[in-house]
Amino acid sequence: RVIVLEDDMEIAPDFFDYFAHFAPQLEADHSLYCISAWNDHGQGALVDDETAFRRTSYFPGLGWMMVRRVWDELRGTWPQAYWDDWVRADEQRRGRDCIYPEVARSYTFGEEGTSAGQFYGKYLKPMKLNQRAVDFSSLDTSYLAKDAWDRHMLEQVASATEVHDVLEIRPHKSYVVRYRSKEEYDAICRTLGMMDDWKSGSPRCSYHGVVQVRHARSVVYLAPEDSRPGAAGQQASTWENTAFVVMAYNRPSYLRRTLDNILQYAPEGLMLFVSQDGSDSKVHHVAKEYAPRVRHLQNYPRAKLTGLSRIQMGYTYISLHYKFMFEMLLDELKFERVIVLEDDMEIAPDFFDYFAHFAPQLEADHSLYCISAWNDHGQGALVDDETAFRRTSYFPGLGWMMVRRVWDELRGTWPQAYWDDWVRADEQRRGRDCIYPEVARSYTFGEEGTSAGQFYGKYLKPMKLNQRAVDFSSLDTSYLAKDAWDRHMLEQVASATEVHDVLEIRPHKSYVVRYRSKEEYDAICRTLGMMDDWKSGSPRCSYHGVVQVRHARSVVYLAPEDSRPGAAGQQASTWENTAFVVMAYNRPSYLRRTLDNILQYAPEGLMLFVSQDGSDSKVHHVAKEYAPRVRHLQNYPRAKLTGLSRIQMGYTYISLHYKFMFEMLLD
Repeated sequence: RVIVLEDDMEIAPDFFDYFAHFAPQLEADHSLYCISAWNDHGQGALVDDETAFRRTSYFPGLGWMMVRRVWDELRGTWPQAYWDDWVRADEQRRGRDCIYPEVARSYTFGEEGTSAGQFYGKYLKPMKLNQRAVDFSSLDTSYLAKDAWDRHMLEQVASATEVHDVLEIRPHKSYVVRYRSKEEYDAICRTLGMMDDWKSGSPRCSYHGVVQVRHARSVVYLAPEDSRPGAAGQQASTWENTAFVVMAYNRPSYLRRTLDNILQYAPEGLMLFVSQDGSDSKVHHVAKEYAPRVRHLQNYPRAKLTGLSRIQMGYTYISLHYKFMFEMLLDELKFERVIVLEDDMEIAPDFFDYFAHFAPQLEADHSLYCISAWNDHGQGALVDDETAFRRTSYFPGLGWMMVRRVWDELRGTWPQAYWDDWVRADEQRRGRDCIYPEVARSYTFGEEGTSAGQFYGKYLKPMKLNQRAVDFSSLDTSYLAKDAWDRHMLEQVASATEVHDVLEIRPHKSYVVRYRSKEEYDAICRTLGMMDDWKSGSPRCSYHGVVQVRHARSVVYLAPEDSRPGAAGQQASTWENTAFVVMAYNRPSYLRRTLDNILQYAPEGLMLFVSQDGSDSKVHHVAKEYAPRVRHLQNYPRAKLTGLSRIQMGYTYISLHYKFMFEMLLD
């Protein structure tokens, strides 16, 4: 990753703490495009709270972080000129957001440059640069997760007092001022002293058209007449482009029981399928009975397999059937996501509400692999709270949702057999997690099948299926965002009482039991009545080795001796693999002022660069003065440009310089 600053900027004392705090979220949450230190509406009269941060569907720039995955997308079509306007365009942003602070962590003192001081005296000079270092470790910023922010913005705008004139605003309240056109927006901005220009069809620092500022000690939202923050990235209907499929082979009575159960709860608009493997006529007949509400897919004729045992053949046919089903629903029929259930399962009354709630998070948060309705440790004695949900670095399956982007990764190397163990492997999971419930939303009644009833009597039959429909609209599940969950798990395990024997556990507390080996883990599981087998080197439903259950009305964590939940997916050092670069051209005194400011706050371990465009000897000399702490890159000789105006040439050289810099640091 790289943090980019211009050579006419200064930074706040907590600039690097700000980026260190949000960098993991930028890496994990693929609904994010960048982290910016800048607020275009950051003039002193319009801001107040240095601990407030926001999402914007606009690219602010001016002190910002890009990660490699975004550069990998942009590299091939990087523009010849006006790179920043191009980066803001919908074709590049693709519905993603940036995080920015209410009180800016960067400040420009540049009255001269290619932009010829545009806006400087009126808008840029009055910007407020934060001067109070914030303790980010004490902040909970999980509200910035995509779904949490959408809910937050909807609620805040809906509850604000609507006024038609800014002059009606009184202190210590929240207001919304509606605009129906660019002209009306401009008029409001003139009254408030804000920049009124739009970029790529959006106001600066807006979130789907909504801009938040302070005025007269109140919060003010400038909102389009038809604004519904967050709605732009969501489906018109919860179930649009979602398929639900039951996988069937040769158990017609099981299939009937499953379909009867599902149809009690299936919402209107959700497309239901049975995918039948083979030609069993009774299964075919049952599937057709439920038409037209349930549609029938059939994988027949099946591939002819030779040289395999009966068990191997069974698992091979299952894997090929899953591939057939995903190809039909995601490739042929073009659904965006699919919920998969076996033909020996029943679902909870709120099964579909559960998936409707978490589907947007699965789409937006690319640190997620799937949503599962199943808990391998969901036996009645081990669970209690039907409103509790968790992340796991394990793939639970058994009633789960896959989205197209994951299938696009897996399709080309889908295995011949044992698909579920393959899906769990690190090579496919790539550090991503699944969300699952404490109290399961799916239940298996299947004592017969390819797995020959493995575990059924001891572990599966006692599973608790939730029977109380939860109102998900009343729940705040933003704690399941990657960085929030990592903090939560670290805090919970660290604060739990450590015991060496499960028999020491007393009611209404939190405990941690450590294990140093698979054998020690097995012994704890036998005492608690839990499944003890591991898959792909991890306990079932664990989060980086930590398993959470209930016992004796207490919360119990089974944790490896050296456990640091979440650490596996984070850098060994905050600044490992991060570069910080100042972009310079022909302003040596500006560059010196910027570097002197940066070096007051730059952390050890962060690699600092000046990227110089052209051959200005004074800029070169200043950059070299700060060696070895600051390294020098030079884009020289520059490309020869002809047929362009002076302004066009300036913006072209800037764009080519940015491309050079990203290629040097990221490639």
